[in-house]
Amino acid sequence: MDQAVVITLISIAAIKGSNAITGKMYIKIVADDMAKRDMDKSKKIDVKAILRWIAFLPAAGIAGFLAYNIVWYLQSITTWIFVGRGTILEIYFIRYFSHLCMGMATIYVACFVAPSSKKVIALVTSGLVLVFPGELLYFML
Repeated sequence: MDQAVVITLISIAAIKGSNAITGKMYIKIVADDMAKRDMDKSKKIDVKAILRWIAFLPAAGIAGFLAYNIVWYLQSITTWIFVGRGTILEIYFIRYFSHLCMGMATIYVACFVAPSSKKVIALVTSGLVLVFPGELLYFML
């Protein structure tokens, strides 16, 4: 139990009764009530956290897909205006930045949506971002 709570309980017990037995009994009753409340809180299921754990991978995938398409579209317009169509620079520039933003958005949203273990989620998601395109490339060949 916290030290401030014990001091408060002792002072309340001293005010309630001058008898030392009464004060100790009062402290025990209040401490038991606090323990019961803590146990009741731990039994409750956090539905919001469960839903966030379920949703973090689909949300990360959707964010990566949207980021890829938005960046590809904007880069296509700007490079077609300033560089020209069909050049090697244009093709690699669009592909590089689209995939870079897709990976960053996927990792960021996965860490944002997950309720805890942000570092572990970032490492796992970055591993998936690195491995998943390689797997798609393997099955396309």
